Amino acid sequence: VSVDIIGPINSLESFRSNDPMMGYYFMLFLDQFSNYAWIYQLETKSQAPDFLDKFLEDIQTYTVSLGSLVRQFRLDGAKEFDSARWNGILRTNGIGGSKITPERTPQLNAQAERYFGTVARDARALLAQAGLPDSYADSAFLHSVYIRNRLVSDSSAGVTPYQHILCRRPNLSHIRAWGSDAWVV
Repeated sequence: VSVDIIGPINSLESFRSNDPMMGYYFMLFLDQFSNYAWIYQLETKSQAPDFLDKFLEDIQTYTVSLGSLVRQFRLDGAKEFDSARWNGILRTNGIGGSKITPERTPQLNAQAERYFGTVARDARALLAQAGLPDSYADSAFLHSVYIRNRLVSDSSAGVTPYQHILCRRPNLSHIRAWGSDAWVV
């Protein structure tokens, strides 16, 4: 599982320019086999161990279909991934360790880095199509990941990431154009 954090961003413009404005962070857990992604919104990078715990709880529901748990993480050399609490959570859950890439070498965690770039591109397109301001960037990010987990890619042999993880085809009947008007009945 590749793990990465981006941010702080409070709009897609700040993501594009790496502007250090206050905003929020996104933490990505990307299964390298299925390309299924779990994404969480953080207020600070120091929350990374909390969301590692949340991720490990969330995947417990999938372990029946996966047949195994996470064995290793691929991380960049960020300090939030090298804390006593983070390492304690890994030990407690029987995770053998992490492949940590050297500082300033994001290309060595390329799968997660590319995924974030793709999601940011998708989010910009969703916002433009819906005519919504950048203040909805967080929702656009989350929606993009939700949709990507349910799409077939060129390298997936006709199987969606959702199918790899849950062993069934995704139901897409509830999906509407993002940003479209909705009424509460």
